[in-house]
Amino acid sequence: MSQLNSSIEHAYTQLHLPLGAPLATVEAAYFKLRAEKIQNHQRGEIPDLKAAYSLIKQFLEQEDLRIHPPEMPAFETMTPRPAPATDPAAQGLDAPQLPPETRLEQALMGRGLRYPQVQWQGQRLLLTLDARQAPRSAKAIAKLWPMLREILPDLEAFHGVTAIQCMAKQPSGKILWRHTLPGPQAWQRRDREDQNLFSFESRITQIWVFPIALGLAIAMNAIPLVKFLLRGITIWVHEFGHATVAWLSGRKAIPLPLGWTNVEPQKSWFVYLGLLILFGLLIWAGYREQRRWPVGLGIVFSGLQFFMTWMMPEDWFDLLLAFGGIGGEFYLSAFLMVSFYFDLPAYFKWDFYRYPVLLGSAFTFWGAWWNWQEIDRGAAAIPWGSLWGGQDHAGGDMNILSTRGWSDQQIIETYNLLGGVCWFLILGLYCFFLFKQHRQSLALFWQQCLSLF
Repeated sequence: MSQLNSSIEHAYTQLHLPLGAPLATVEAAYFKLRAEKIQNHQRGEIPDLKAAYSLIKQFLEQEDLRIHPPEMPAFETMTPRPAPATDPAAQGLDAPQLPPETRLEQALMGRGLRYPQVQWQGQRLLLTLDARQAPRSAKAIAKLWPMLREILPDLEAFHGVTAIQCMAKQPSGKILWRHTLPGPQAWQRRDREDQNLFSFESRITQIWVFPIALGLAIAMNAIPLVKFLLRGITIWVHEFGHATVAWLSGRKAIPLPLGWTNVEPQKSWFVYLGLLILFGLLIWAGYREQRRWPVGLGIVFSGLQFFMTWMMPEDWFDLLLAFGGIGGEFYLSAFLMVSFYFDLPAYFKWDFYRYPVLLGSAFTFWGAWWNWQEIDRGAAAIPWGSLWGGQDHAGGDMNILSTRGWSDQQIIETYNLLGGVCWFLILGLYCFFLFKQHRQSLALFWQQCLSLF
C-alpha cells in the first residue's frame, strides 16, 4: 500500500499538482502539459505524463467507486452537457495546438461521453468507450454516430480516415462489443457519388429515378393522346420480342416498327456465329473493365443461344415465336428496366442512355401489364389477329397459340403469370440495390429503433 501511495505522490509531482487534487484538475493539468511538450518538441516526455495521468485517474475512479458506488448513467441516455470554458472538454475543437486525437476526445467529452480514448492508425480511427457507460452497442452507436458526423468535419486531420472502429471496454480490459463506422473520406466520396446522377453508385438515383419513371409511365398510359403518340415504342418492343426468339434460335429476323417482323425459317450460321462473337466481345469487354454484369449476360445468352439453336424442338420455336411478341412486352421491358442498375462497358454510354431506355421500357411494361389485367377482369378482349390482317387473321400471335391448343383462359393466365414474375424480379432488384446502397444508413436507423426500447 505504501508503495502505491508513493507512486501516486510521484504521479502528482510529475503533473505539478498537490497530492489529492480532483480528477478534473488532473485532466486539465495533463492536457496543458501535453500541449506544452508538443510545442517545445519534447514528445518523448509525453508517455511519462500519460502514465502518471492514467495512474491517478485509475486510482481516483476506484476510490470514487469504493466510497460512492452509485449506478453510472448510461451513455445512451445522456444528453450533451454545456461545459464551462475552463473545462478541457470544451476546448476540443477550439484548441488547434492540441493533437487531433485529443481534440476529438475533448469534443466527445463535451457532449456527455466519459473518458473516450482515441487512437489514430493511418486511415483508421480506434475509439474506445467505457463499457459501464455504453453497455449496449445499438443505443451507443445511435447516439455516437450523429456526434461524429458533427465533430469530424471540423477536424481536417481526420478527413482521410476511411473507417472508425468503435469498441466498449470493461475496466478489466475485456471488450464488450465492437462496431465499425465509415469515416470522413467515405462520407466525402459518397457525397460526390450522390451528386453525380450518371453514377451507378448515386443513392439519389437508386432511390428516386426508378419510382419516378414508373409514375411517369403510368401517367403516359393514362393519357390517351400520349399513349397513342408513343404507341410506336410498344410496337417495336413487341416486334423485338419476336426477333429475339428468332435470333437466339439461329434464324435471320428483321423487326420493323410498323408491326411486322420478317423471319426466315432456316437456321443461319451467320446469325449464330455473329451473335456468339458479339456475346464473346461483351464478355471480354466486361472482364477488361471489371464489370460483372456484362460478363454474366454474355455467358447466359451464349448458353441460351446454344440450347435454342441446336437442342430446342422445332415445335417449341414456332410456339415461342408467336408467344414472344406480347411476351417481349413483358420480359424485354423488364430486362431493360432492371438493366438501369447495371453498368456496361464504356462504349455503350449506358450511364446516359439508360434514362430514356428506362422510361420507354417502363411505359411498355405498364401498358402490357395493365392491358392483361383488364383482359383478366373481362374489361378488355384478347388481341386476336394482327395489326395489318385484322382480328380474323390466322397468322396473329393469339390465333397461332389457339390453334396450338391453348384455351383463352390459358393464354390470359400465362401472360398474367409472366407479368407477375417480371414484377417480382423488378421490385426484388429495386429493393436489393436500395438495401445495398443504404445498408449503413438502414443499419443505423435500425439501431436507433432499437434504442427506443
